[in-house]
Amino acid sequence: MDPDLIKFGLDAPQSYRDASEEERNESYNGCGPEWMPGWIRKELDRIVIYLKETVRIHDWQYDKEEKTAENKKQADDWLYENGRKQIAYYFKWYRQPRMYVKYRLILRAMHIAVQEGGDTAFYTEEK
Repeated sequence: MDPDLIKFGLDAPQSYRDASEEERNESYNGCGPEWMPGWIRKELDRIVIYLKETVRIHDWQYDKEEKTAENKKQADDWLYENGRKQIAYYFKWYRQPRMYVKYRLILRAMHIAVQEGGDTAFYTEEK
């Protein structure tokens, strides 16, 4: 099993758990949709570096899971829940309250973005 999944206590579909690192990397396209300019996506990746494994799982679900409304909802919900777990791991609210709040706000914005604007990315077969 992936040590990051254990360390952070992240939820992931069984297909992700069983996949090789190479297979996971094939689905990972970084933070943000394909249509967004590369320089913006690179900047987003830099900003959300502490959420990388959460984003990798979300990308896997959007790429590999069956295209149903239920699976999209689960992918988006897990983005939020897994992100909360990673944030709690890296930033203790009582030690680093500003970073904790900053990343919680970033995560909430990401969650809203995929809920409201992720249909095209999820329901499109090719990335």
